Amino acid sequence: MQTPYVNQNQNTKAADGQKQQQSNNGQSTEKVRLLANLSYLERQLEDVRNNNQILQESLQAGRSDNNNGNNTVGTQNKLNEVLEGYYQSRIAEVQQVLGSYTGGSATSPSSSVSSIASSDNNSLGSLNSGNSGSELGGLFDSAFNQAYDSMSGFVNQGYNAVKDFLGNAVDTVGNAVKDGLSAFGNMLGKASEWFVSQIGGSSNPNEDGGPNNGNCAFASSVMLARYFGAMGGGAGEADSQIEQMRGLSGASMDESEGTTLSTAAGGLRKLGLNANVGEASVGDLMNGLNSGKKYMLAVNPEKYEEFLGKDLTSSGHAVVLMGIRDGMALLFDPGTNKPITVSVGALQNAMSDMGNEVMEVSNPNARNAA
Repeated sequence: MQTPYVNQNQNTKAADGQKQQQSNNGQSTEKVRLLANLSYLERQLEDVRNNNQILQESLQAGRSDNNNGNNTVGTQNKLNEVLEGYYQSRIAEVQQVLGSYTGGSATSPSSSVSSIASSDNNSLGSLNSGNSGSELGGLFDSAFNQAYDSMSGFVNQGYNAVKDFLGNAVDTVGNAVKDGLSAFGNMLGKASEWFVSQIGGSSNPNEDGGPNNGNCAFASSVMLARYFGAMGGGAGEADSQIEQMRGLSGASMDESEGTTLSTAAGGLRKLGLNANVGEASVGDLMNGLNSGKKYMLAVNPEKYEEFLGKDLTSSGHAVVLMGIRDGMALLFDPGTNKPITVSVGALQNAMSDMGNEVMEVSNPNARNAA
């Protein structure tokens, strides 16, 4: 629709009385319209402030350090500041025009209104006191509503973007937590399948070698074979699998006798796994662990007895190193009934006592159960 323009010279030849009457009628109508617009502006300002409060509360409920999130939030805060300043300045201008009706200003009411309207939309042209009140009010409403609709749409888009971002951030974090818990649960479930104790208990209820057997290296071999998928079975098969590893490695079937890492490695090779014995420190094993390899270690468990909560005598023992994180090592120690964690420093001391002898194990077909 074409915007109406006003002839600045309209009514210039009218009689003085007629002009005065038109002026009084126009001013009365304009004052009503301006009061209505003032109320409208004040409501919009209140809405902006309320939206800003909602934004801040939303941020407190779902704050994110994501850089894109910070940029979006910063933009929204800036928009709120601009809008608040916009409405405050318009309110001040309308109040100034209203003041002119009480003699507070010598400025022509219609020329002041013209400055307000034209600052919102230049296509409205010039306004003067010759306009009727309804026409003047209509022009003011048209100009203001166009400006408000434009800025309001921009604000709503920005506000909705912030809400969408916060919602997506919460969903992303929630999904990550669920995935992490699921992965952790799977690991615990798998650990119960992989772990084998050399002593009678939940992971080896049928153990018949006695409490002081020498099965640590063979129980460790069973755990590695299960982890890499070369053996199946569960708690009920643990005792027979330990004896099977004794047979595969060519060691004595007397369960009171122990063995060396080199002998145990022979049994794992017969299951199709890579098993190589050498010397290494804990630090040397990190790259291998990160690439999926696992290690059987010769240790003196007395050096990490504080993590077991009991006193141990100095002795040779075999354990499986499953991983290292945050200065702690996860061990499958067959002398216990469940996986344990010990400090890397304590583990290094335990290894040093046994000459840092280690067996590196991997699956050449990369078919591990992790």
